[in-house]
Amino acid sequence: MSFVLSRMAACGGTCKNKVTVSKPVWDFLSKETPARLARLREEHRVSIL
Repeated sequence: MSFVLSRMAACGGTCKNKVTVSKPVWDFLSKETPARLARLREEHRVSIL
């Protein structure tokens, strides 16, 4: 998880590249609460769609 977020953060939040994630990462993101996802977005400056 941290690897994916750090690679996405390396783009500076402005790149248009899409990142493919594994099923465990997708499951983690799908099950998290909106507040937790918002905190992850702020901490790592990533966009989680």
